[in-house]
Amino acid sequence: MIREILGAGPSRCRYGTAKKRSAVAALAVVAVLVPASPVAARSTECDATGWHRFVTRPDLRVPDVAVHTSRAGTAAGYLFLSSLSRCRSLTTDEKGFPEIVDANGQPVWAPSHHHGIDFQPQTYRGHPVLTWWEGGAWTIMDGSYQVIARVRPGNGLGAANIHDMVITPQNTALILIYKDPQGPGDGFAANTIQEVDIGTGRVLFQWNGLDHIGPSESYIPDTGHGEYLLINSLSLDGDGNIIASVLYTRTIYKIDRRTGRIIWRLGGKKSDFTMRRGASFGGQHDAVRQPDGTITMYDNGSTPADAARGLQLSLDLKSKAAWVVRSYPYPGAGWPDAALGSMQVSPIGSVLISWARSGRFTEYSKSGEPLFDASYVGREMEAYRVLRAPWRGMPVEPPAVAGRAAGQGMTVYASWNGATEVATWRVLAGAAPGSLSVVRDCPKSGFETAIPVKQRTKYVAVQGLDRAGTVLGTSRIGEIR
Repeated sequence: MIREILGAGPSRCRYGTAKKRSAVAALAVVAVLVPASPVAARSTECDATGWHRFVTRPDLRVPDVAVHTSRAGTAAGYLFLSSLSRCRSLTTDEKGFPEIVDANGQPVWAPSHHHGIDFQPQTYRGHPVLTWWEGGAWTIMDGSYQVIARVRPGNGLGAANIHDMVITPQNTALILIYKDPQGPGDGFAANTIQEVDIGTGRVLFQWNGLDHIGPSESYIPDTGHGEYLLINSLSLDGDGNIIASVLYTRTIYKIDRRTGRIIWRLGGKKSDFTMRRGASFGGQHDAVRQPDGTITMYDNGSTPADAARGLQLSLDLKSKAAWVVRSYPYPGAGWPDAALGSMQVSPIGSVLISWARSGRFTEYSKSGEPLFDASYVGREMEAYRVLRAPWRGMPVEPPAVAGRAAGQGMTVYASWNGATEVATWRVLAGAAPGSLSVVRDCPKSGFETAIPVKQRTKYVAVQGLDRAGTVLGTSRIGEIR
């Protein structure tokens, strides 16, 4: 067995055969809420900075996230980022970078072979899954990061639209469909909703907004091709009917999921509700009917003079009035641009807002106190949606290992893309592949942990251990370079 002297740096590592030990407590990060860079200063060229680089996984291209504020009281779980690049040289299919990060902004999982837009944690057949749009269809991936389904439009219609897909309690998918059957070339307009059985692909419901919403409701001119009707979010009301946000009419519609009838309109030119002071909105995204009956949304503002905000409205269905329950203003200087964005209300009442093209996202307490604030490091990056949810990932692929010579010793790098249960890395080393032995245990640190070893060997491997010391997986054997 190789032995070495504990040095500076990773002094929390253990040497020799590991024994059970308690998990290392994480240190809270507390900082001052700082303004993000103004949108106008953000680049649309490919930026060489702002991306993680990993020795063990050089194939991964993962946006870097800087955490500015982190306080107690946030909702539980990881952050699911729909990272988007504004780089002009990328196609629509290449612009999306799904990513899971922890509370410190460190990557937990990123895909090596997929580009995706509108990345979300959802539930399918009673199990947590990951979903995103890619190449005109929706991908569904399980907790082992294996693709289990692809959802496409039916009835001979074209590509699924990027804006939203909702898995229902009935294990069906509500999707949006591009106006143009050729897909994204139409400027991302979507005016048709379909409900598709995920298992069979059968269309159960189809609704074309052009049959129900006329150009007179829109705030942009009608060119005769239906661009005025862009549905940009879907959700279910408590009674199972559909809540749909239409961007250019500045209206949220409740649609009967059986007959297609519009039950009511909130906002816009034909609102069924009186919009009391401060309740009017525009350029809205991510409209959701909450369990308490309120409506939440990311309000981009009707004009550049309006400030973007997270907005919660109360609806009185008898008097047909809507009023502001709470408004969450953008925490930085300037205005974060009238596109994209999301607002999520957690089970404990905290509110997570993606400030869209600013590349910034903030979580507030129910009373409006900023608890968490972060932004992309790269100037070209923006966020379509940011969500927080619990997640347990156990990849099919093994951990990754790489070894690099360092003086008379070596540095062993360990990672396991998407493995959420690893607490400790165990390093095995030896002169031959068949004679490896344990040389040390070291707490996991971020996506990739660098572990110094004082004595160099020719071969190394790593094992991922959970908090109880159980081996979850073993890497292939690697050679020191």
